[in-house]
Amino acid sequence: MAGDLLPPSLYVPYLEMLRGLSNGKQSASCCFNLLKMNGTGGGGGGSVRSVSWDHFFGSFNRYFSSLRQDMRPESPFQDPNRTPTGYNKGITPQELDGLIAVLKLTQTVASWSEEARIQLYENQSWLPTILLFGLLTCSVPLQLKAECLKTLAVFAKSPEVVMSLWQALETSQVRHDFGDSIWLANCDGRSLRSEKLHRKSVERNTVGPTLSSSYSVSVT
Repeated sequence: MAGDLLPPSLYVPYLEMLRGLSNGKQSASCCFNLLKMNGTGGGGGGSVRSVSWDHFFGSFNRYFSSLRQDMRPESPFQDPNRTPTGYNKGITPQELDGLIAVLKLTQTVASWSEEARIQLYENQSWLPTILLFGLLTCSVPLQLKAECLKTLAVFAKSPEVVMSLWQALETSQVRHDFGDSIWLANCDGRSLRSEKLHRKSVERNTVGPTLSSSYSVSVT
């Protein structure tokens, strides 16, 4: 079974099985070739099977294109009462599970097989690293962003790839967005620690009143 007859409820479990079977250099290469052959031309009749690299990255491309349209500023000539049509809004939980399963499978295959990693990166029809950097700039769930980052880290294992990833990181908005988030998180952490230290200092100096007042609050 190549995955083309799978019901939706078995799609993620099937990908997880492929991931488990790809824990080795030879098995990862076999999985890569299977998913490559399942693409256009390999499935017969010119159709693309749902378990193939063509389908995986084609789906990521459609999500990215849809989310990027959502990010565009509204035209001043646009009717404010008109609801945008022609693209999806957000990602459903079921779709999120599928996308994460695809990324985890990609991580395993690309981690074990350097040949697969290079072919994935160089394929001009898939462009995985460009799509992953693009999704990081979109409003998507944090779980998906985390798996995008992990997948990019796997591609960076190849010396011939890592420098282009650095350039993509420098030219993208990702480092600015994540840098601001990390700075804010650090500030919040320092504020929280400072507040806790202040409370402990107050409690040490006023043990009796603090305990009695806390009991009275809990009772009421």
